[in-house]
Amino acid sequence: HRDLHSFPTRRSSDLVTYPAILIGFGLNAWLERAEGVWSSAEGFLLAAVLMGGLALIGGMGGGDAKLLAGIGAVRGYPFIIEVLFYSFLVGGAMALIVAIWQGRLWTILRRVGAMLYTIVVFRRLPQTEWNDVKSYKIPYGVAICLGALWAQVSPKLSELG
Repeated sequence: HRDLHSFPTRRSSDLVTYPAILIGFGLNAWLERAEGVWSSAEGFLLAAVLMGGLALIGGMGGGDAKLLAGIGAVRGYPFIIEVLFYSFLVGGAMALIVAIWQGRLWTILRRVGAMLYTIVVFRRLPQTEWNDVKSYKIPYGVAICLGALWAQVSPKLSELG
């Protein structure tokens, strides 16, 4: 038996992401016709290209990229831009909390500084040991879901105030 999302292993299931992509395109085609398909395609492609690229270089998991692509297919463009923005904020906050909790904040900040220095001064990507970098991973699927929720409710909250 396969879970829809396995939090302990930090893996998003294809049983959720692939149907979400198909349902997103189908619903938008049915409800909004060509305009809906175009919005789904824009949202899907933006998320798939940006996050798929990060997944290919090891910056995030493939399941996270597929989850964002599914949200992009369901809600389309420009909603996916807000989801990406809020997901990055939530993910950054989660990473900061984990770094503080593990007592590695200053080590991580020094490494980030050294990486940025290499990129700016030498105009190249730094050589890094990916196994060490991957030890700092957070469950980014949680950040994506919270970012999507934030993007969904923020317009309604602003109407209240």
